[in-house]
Amino acid sequence: MIGESFSASGALSLSAAAVAISRGFVPPTMNYREQDPECDLDYVINKARKKQIETALVTSADPYGNNTAIVIGRYT
Repeated sequence: MIGESFSASGALSLSAAAVAISRGFVPPTMNYREQDPECDLDYVINKARKKQIETALVTSADPYGNNTAIVIGRYT
C-alpha cells in the first residue's frame, strides 16, 4: 500500500505484522480486481478484516539478492 521501499521493506513489513497481531486485524490485499476461479484463496479485498492472529511469517528480498524470513507471534 506504500509502494516499493527496497531494503527498508523488511522493517516496514515486520512493523505491519506486529501491529496486525497486537490489534487483531488482517490487512487488505490492495488492487485486487478480478478473482481467478481456479484459485480459491481467502483474499481480504480492499478493506481490513477483524481477526485474532497468533503468528505471522514475514519475508523480504532486496534488489541485491539478500533474502530474509522471520516468524513472529503473540506473547502469552
